[in-house]
Amino acid sequence: MKNMKRLLCVLLSALLMVSAASVTAFAADADCATGSNDISIEMSSNFFYDGTYEFESVDRVTLSYDLKSGMGLINAQWVLTYDPAKLSVVSAKMPKIANPVIVQKSGMIVGSFTNLALVEFPRYDTFAFVTFDVIGSGSTNVDMQLDYLGVGNPVGGDVAEAYVVNGGIEQNITSQQGFENYTYDMDAWAYSGGVDFKLYDVDGNGQITINDATELQRFLAEMTTLTAKQMLSADVNGDGKVNVLDITDIQRYLAA
Repeated sequence: MKNMKRLLCVLLSALLMVSAASVTAFAADADCATGSNDISIEMSSNFFYDGTYEFESVDRVTLSYDLKSGMGLINAQWVLTYDPAKLSVVSAKMPKIANPVIVQKSGMIVGSFTNLALVEFPRYDTFAFVTFDVIGSGSTNVDMQLDYLGVGNPVGGDVAEAYVVNGGIEQNITSQQGFENYTYDMDAWAYSGGVDFKLYDVDGNGQITINDATELQRFLAEMTTLTAKQMLSADVNGDGKVNVLDITDIQRYLAA
Protein backbone atom coordinates (compact mmCIF):
# COMPACT_ATOMS: atom_id res chain seq x y z
CA MET A 1 0.00 0.00 0.00
CA LYS A 2 2.85 2.41 0.88
CA ASN A 3 4.48 1.71 -2.51
CA MET A 4 1.17 2.38 -4.26
CA LYS A 5 0.79 5.72 -2.41
CA ARG A 6 4.36 6.64 -3.25
CA LEU A 7 3.71 5.89 -6.94
CA LEU A 8 0.53 7.97 -6.89
CA CYS A 9 2.43 10.89 -5.32
CA VAL A 10 5.09 10.72 -8.04
CA LEU A 11 2.47 10.65 -10.79
CA LEU A 12 0.55 13.50 -9.19
CA SER A 13 3.70 15.63 -8.87
CA ALA A 14 4.59 15.02 -12.52
CA LEU A 15 1.05 15.91 -13.59
CA LEU A 16 1.15 19.15 -11.59
CA MET A 17 4.50 20.08 -13.13
CA VAL A 18 3.16 19.52 -16.66
CA SER A 19 -0.03 21.44 -15.82
CA ALA A 20 1.97 24.37 -14.40
CA ALA A 21 4.13 24.48 -17.52
CA SER A 22 1.03 24.35 -19.71
CA VAL A 23 -0.64 27.16 -17.76
CA THR A 24 2.51 29.29 -18.01
CA ALA A 25 2.76 28.68 -21.75
CA PHE A 26 -0.94 29.42 -22.20
CA ALA A 27 -0.62 32.67 -20.23
CA ALA A 28 2.32 33.74 -22.36
CA ASP A 29 0.41 32.96 -25.55
CA ALA A 30 -2.67 34.75 -24.25
CA ASP A 31 -0.65 37.86 -23.45
CA CYS A 32 0.82 37.82 -26.93
CA ALA A 33 -2.57 37.31 -28.51
CA THR A 34 -4.22 40.21 -26.68
CA GLY A 35 -1.26 42.45 -27.38
CA SER A 36 -1.56 44.06 -23.94
CA ASN A 37 2.06 45.15 -23.60
CA ASP A 38 4.23 47.91 -22.18
CA ILE A 39 6.21 49.39 -25.03
CA SER A 40 8.50 52.36 -25.64
CA ILE A 41 8.48 53.60 -29.24
CA GLU A 42 11.34 55.77 -30.47
CA MET A 43 10.27 57.71 -33.57
CA SER A 44 13.19 58.83 -35.73
CA SER A 45 13.29 60.58 -39.10
CA ASN A 46 15.50 62.55 -41.45
CA PHE A 47 12.73 65.15 -41.79
CA PHE A 48 9.96 64.83 -39.21
CA TYR A 49 10.62 65.46 -35.54
CA ASP A 50 12.08 62.70 -33.38
CA GLY A 51 10.46 61.61 -30.14
CA THR A 52 10.01 58.73 -27.71
CA TYR A 53 6.57 57.64 -26.52
CA GLU A 54 5.86 55.34 -23.56
CA PHE A 55 2.75 53.17 -23.49
CA GLU A 56 1.49 50.88 -20.73
CA SER A 57 -0.80 47.88 -21.31
CA VAL A 58 -1.54 48.94 -24.88
CA ASP A 59 -2.70 46.77 -27.77
CA ARG A 60 -2.73 49.32 -30.60
CA VAL A 61 -0.82 52.52 -31.39
CA THR A 62 -0.85 55.06 -34.20
CA LEU A 63 2.11 57.09 -35.46
CA SER A 64 1.19 60.31 -37.25
CA TYR A 65 3.46 62.43 -39.47
CA ASP A 66 2.09 65.94 -39.95
CA LEU A 67 3.01 68.66 -42.43
CA LYS A 68 2.34 72.34 -43.07
CA SER A 69 3.47 73.70 -46.43
CA GLY A 70 3.31 77.17 -47.95
CA MET A 71 2.90 75.60 -51.40
CA GLY A 72 1.07 72.56 -52.67
CA LEU A 73 2.76 69.18 -52.95
CA ILE A 74 3.36 67.59 -56.35
CA ASN A 75 5.02 64.35 -55.25
CA ALA A 76 6.65 62.51 -52.37
CA GLN A 77 8.29 59.22 -51.53
CA TRP A 78 9.02 57.75 -48.10
CA VAL A 79 10.13 54.52 -46.42
CA LEU A 80 9.15 53.52 -42.89
CA THR A 81 10.91 50.66 -41.10
CA TYR A 82 9.86 48.90 -37.88
CA ASP A 83 10.44 45.70 -35.90
CA PRO A 84 7.85 43.09 -37.01
CA ALA A 85 8.52 41.10 -33.84
CA LYS A 86 6.97 43.92 -31.78
CA LEU A 87 4.64 45.72 -34.17
CA SER A 88 2.16 44.45 -36.76
CA VAL A 89 0.73 46.85 -39.36
CA VAL A 90 -3.03 47.42 -39.24
CA SER A 91 -3.19 50.25 -41.78
CA ALA A 92 -0.95 52.80 -43.48
CA LYS A 93 -2.48 55.79 -45.24
CA MET A 94 -1.85 59.22 -46.74
CA PRO A 95 -5.31 60.67 -46.02
CA LYS A 96 -5.05 63.83 -48.14
CA ILE A 97 -3.71 62.06 -51.22
CA ALA A 98 -6.27 60.76 -53.72
CA ASN A 99 -4.35 57.77 -55.07
CA PRO A 100 -1.18 57.07 -53.10
CA VAL A 101 0.90 53.96 -53.71
CA ILE A 102 1.58 52.21 -50.41
CA VAL A 103 3.42 48.89 -50.39
CA GLN A 104 3.79 46.85 -47.22
CA LYS A 105 6.55 44.34 -46.57
CA SER A 106 7.65 42.66 -43.37
CA GLY A 107 9.33 45.39 -41.33
CA MET A 108 8.92 48.01 -44.06
CA ILE A 109 6.30 50.29 -45.63
CA VAL A 110 6.98 52.29 -48.80
CA GLY A 111 4.69 55.17 -49.75
CA SER A 112 4.64 57.54 -52.71
CA PHE A 113 2.43 59.71 -54.89
CA THR A 114 2.57 61.98 -57.92
CA ASN A 115 -0.24 64.42 -58.60
CA LEU A 116 -0.93 66.71 -61.53
CA ALA A 117 -3.07 68.81 -59.19
CA LEU A 118 -1.26 70.31 -56.21
CA VAL A 119 -2.14 68.85 -52.79
CA GLU A 120 -2.49 71.71 -50.34
CA PHE A 121 -1.28 71.62 -46.73
CA PRO A 122 -1.89 75.26 -45.68
CA ARG A 123 -2.31 74.21 -42.02
CA TYR A 124 -0.93 71.31 -40.03
CA ASP A 125 -2.48 68.19 -41.48
CA THR A 126 -1.68 64.49 -41.59
CA PHE A 127 0.83 63.68 -44.31
CA ALA A 128 0.88 59.96 -43.44
CA PHE A 129 -0.06 57.73 -40.54
CA VAL A 130 0.52 54.10 -39.60
CA THR A 131 -1.51 52.11 -37.09
CA PHE A 132 0.14 49.09 -35.46
CA ASP A 133 -1.04 46.25 -33.28
CA VAL A 134 1.43 45.88 -30.41
CA ILE A 135 2.59 42.24 -30.32
CA GLY A 136 5.76 42.63 -28.26
CA SER A 137 7.09 44.65 -25.34
CA GLY A 138 10.17 46.65 -24.39
CA SER A 139 11.80 49.30 -26.58
CA THR A 140 11.56 49.58 -30.34
CA ASN A 141 12.39 52.05 -33.10
CA VAL A 142 10.20 53.21 -35.98
CA ASP A 143 12.16 55.17 -38.58
CA MET A 144 10.57 57.37 -41.25
CA GLN A 145 12.88 58.33 -44.12
CA LEU A 146 11.48 60.92 -46.50
CA ASP A 147 13.32 60.42 -49.79
CA TYR A 148 11.59 63.08 -51.88
CA LEU A 149 9.17 65.93 -51.22
CA GLY A 150 8.34 68.15 -54.18
CA VAL A 151 6.29 71.36 -54.11
CA GLY A 152 4.90 73.42 -56.96
CA ASN A 153 4.30 77.08 -57.68
CA PRO A 154 1.74 77.77 -60.43
CA VAL A 155 3.06 80.41 -62.83
CA GLY A 156 0.75 81.18 -65.72
CA GLY A 157 -0.19 77.86 -67.26
CA ASP A 158 2.86 76.06 -65.91
CA VAL A 159 3.92 74.79 -62.49
CA ALA A 160 7.45 75.48 -61.31
CA GLU A 161 8.85 72.61 -59.21
CA ALA A 162 11.29 72.51 -56.31
CA TYR A 163 12.31 69.76 -53.90
CA VAL A 164 12.22 70.38 -50.16
CA VAL A 165 13.76 66.92 -49.74
CA ASN A 166 15.85 65.44 -52.55
CA GLY A 167 17.52 62.05 -52.22
CA GLY A 168 16.81 62.04 -48.49
CA ILE A 169 18.51 65.41 -47.93
CA GLU A 170 16.54 68.47 -46.80
CA GLN A 171 17.01 71.43 -49.16
CA ASN A 172 16.72 75.20 -48.82
CA ILE A 173 14.68 76.14 -51.88
CA THR A 174 14.27 79.85 -51.09
CA SER A 175 17.15 80.68 -53.41
CA GLN A 176 15.16 79.37 -56.38
CA GLN A 177 13.07 81.78 -58.42
CA GLY A 178 9.42 81.67 -57.41
CA PHE A 179 10.16 80.00 -54.06
CA GLU A 180 11.80 82.90 -52.21
CA ASN A 181 9.00 83.12 -49.62
CA TYR A 182 8.38 79.42 -49.20
CA THR A 183 7.95 78.16 -45.63
CA TYR A 184 7.07 74.82 -44.12
CA ASP A 185 6.96 72.97 -40.82
CA MET A 186 6.40 69.42 -39.67
CA ASP A 187 5.61 67.31 -36.63
CA ALA A 188 5.38 63.66 -35.61
CA TRP A 189 3.62 62.04 -32.66
CA ALA A 190 2.22 58.76 -31.41
CA TYR A 191 -0.87 57.85 -29.41
CA SER A 192 -2.69 54.72 -28.31
CA GLY A 193 -5.52 53.39 -30.45
CA GLY A 194 -6.32 53.71 -34.12
CA VAL A 195 -7.03 56.73 -36.31
CA ASP A 196 -10.73 57.40 -36.36
CA PHE A 197 -10.89 61.13 -35.71
CA LYS A 198 -10.61 64.34 -37.70
CA LEU A 199 -8.73 67.31 -36.29
CA TYR A 200 -11.04 70.29 -35.52
CA ASP A 201 -14.17 68.11 -35.94
CA VAL A 202 -15.08 68.14 -32.24
CA ASP A 203 -18.75 67.22 -32.68
CA GLY A 204 -17.80 64.33 -34.97
CA ASN A 205 -20.20 65.08 -37.83
CA GLY A 206 -17.47 65.02 -40.49
CA GLN A 207 -17.55 68.79 -41.06
CA ILE A 208 -15.61 71.66 -39.50
CA THR A 209 -17.99 74.47 -38.51
CA ILE A 210 -18.58 76.99 -35.71
CA ASN A 211 -20.47 74.21 -33.94
CA ASP A 212 -17.13 72.54 -33.18
CA ALA A 213 -15.91 75.62 -31.32
CA THR A 214 -19.24 75.79 -29.51
CA GLU A 215 -19.01 72.14 -28.48
CA LEU A 216 -15.54 72.76 -27.06
CA GLN A 217 -16.77 75.85 -25.19
CA ARG A 218 -19.54 73.74 -23.63
CA PHE A 219 -16.98 71.15 -22.57
CA LEU A 220 -14.74 73.74 -20.90
CA ALA A 221 -17.79 75.15 -19.13
CA GLU A 222 -18.49 71.62 -17.86
CA MET A 223 -21.83 71.54 -19.66
CA THR A 224 -20.96 68.36 -21.57
CA THR A 225 -18.33 65.63 -21.77
CA LEU A 226 -16.11 64.59 -24.65
CA THR A 227 -15.17 61.09 -25.73
CA ALA A 228 -11.55 60.08 -26.26
CA LYS A 229 -12.07 60.51 -30.01
CA GLN A 230 -13.47 64.02 -29.49
CA MET A 231 -10.57 64.91 -27.21
CA LEU A 232 -8.11 64.02 -29.97
CA SER A 233 -10.09 66.13 -32.45
CA ALA A 234 -10.21 69.03 -30.00
CA ASP A 235 -6.46 69.24 -29.29
CA VAL A 236 -5.90 71.17 -32.50
CA ASN A 237 -2.62 72.83 -31.46
CA GLY A 238 -1.14 69.46 -30.48
CA ASP A 239 0.06 70.45 -27.00
CA GLY A 240 -1.63 67.48 -25.34
CA LYS A 241 -4.22 69.70 -23.61
CA VAL A 242 -7.75 70.79 -24.48
CA ASN A 243 -8.31 74.41 -23.52
CA VAL A 244 -9.35 77.85 -24.75
CA LEU A 245 -6.31 78.01 -27.05
CA ASP A 246 -7.84 75.23 -29.11
CA ILE A 247 -11.08 77.20 -29.43
CA THR A 248 -9.07 80.14 -30.74
CA ASP A 249 -7.33 77.91 -33.28
CA ILE A 250 -10.65 76.53 -34.52
CA GLN A 251 -11.98 80.08 -34.96
CA ARG A 252 -8.82 81.06 -36.85
CA TYR A 253 -9.16 78.00 -39.04
CA LEU A 254 -12.75 78.97 -39.96
CA ALA A 255 -11.78 82.58 -40.61
CA ALA A 256 -8.88 81.67 -42.94
